Amino acid sequence: MRCLLCSEVINGDIRLHVESHLAKIQEGAYQCRNSSCVFVSYCEESMVDHLEVEEHEEYNFPSQEDQEKFFYGRHLISIIVQDTIFANFNGWDKLKAAFSDRIRWSLANLDFVSCLICQKTGQADQLHDHVYEHLEKRDAKKSFYICGDCGVKTVWDNGASSHVRMTGHCMTKVNNDYFDMLMEMIKSDAFFMATKTPSDPSKVFQGILPLPMLEVAPSDSTVSMDTKDSGAVEALEPKTKESENAGNAAMGQKGVEQSYDSSPAHSIEDEEKVIQFQMNQFDFGKSSISHLLLTEKRHDYT
Repeated sequence: MRCLLCSEVINGDIRLHVESHLAKIQEGAYQCRNSSCVFVSYCEESMVDHLEVEEHEEYNFPSQEDQEKFFYGRHLISIIVQDTIFANFNGWDKLKAAFSDRIRWSLANLDFVSCLICQKTGQADQLHDHVYEHLEKRDAKKSFYICGDCGVKTVWDNGASSHVRMTGHCMTKVNNDYFDMLMEMIKSDAFFMATKTPSDPSKVFQGILPLPMLEVAPSDSTVSMDTKDSGAVEALEPKTKESENAGNAAMGQKGVEQSYDSSPAHSIEDEEKVIQFQMNQFDFGKSSISHLLLTEKRHDYT
């Protein structure tokens, strides 16, 4: 299964791989207490699996306040996992069509808004660049290379170059449309949270934002992502077919494909089901978006 964020082929648990991209903001996450370990997870089950595999002993629990405040990381991981599975079995075009229903709001009329990922507040017109940094720093890539001869994909420049030199194939750099779509969804969600007073944000997002229904064939495991209209940027033509030294070959192979250790599969809830929620006031405390919108002082995302 191929990750929509980094285009790498994942042989293990796709949810754990997606977490490796996003669960690096430690607030609201479970943290391993081993002094030499930096593993964090939004899911306690993942942390328990980690302790068993690595033979570590203890982990820190997030506070209830942090779990509520930093809910969006868990939500985003769930979205990306669902989308990856959906694209894997139903194809890119169907995912793209279903995804468009999630983008409903614009930041055009807001001066300030809070980032749902880190809860920092700044100018609304700076949110795009701020979210871009969140995703880019976590190895979610805006573009990747695809080989027109054998179909190999990689996000790494050196991996693409090595593949061309070693095989004589031609690789083309294409835009990762999913990256842009995810950016627009996150900004739309930020507007929603800035103008609503939900009770439980996680339930609000699951209940209001539509997700594609996962109707998949159990025996089908082939990724189907059409790149013919993904926005080709440039082609990487082979310059030579001479063999490379062992070091470059190893580097190229690592860039072209990575595998991840498998972990026990985790169930994925059917997000198609609409979750009703109680309209009890949800307290954002000091990070209340509606409160922060009233200030006249300029805030930058830092």
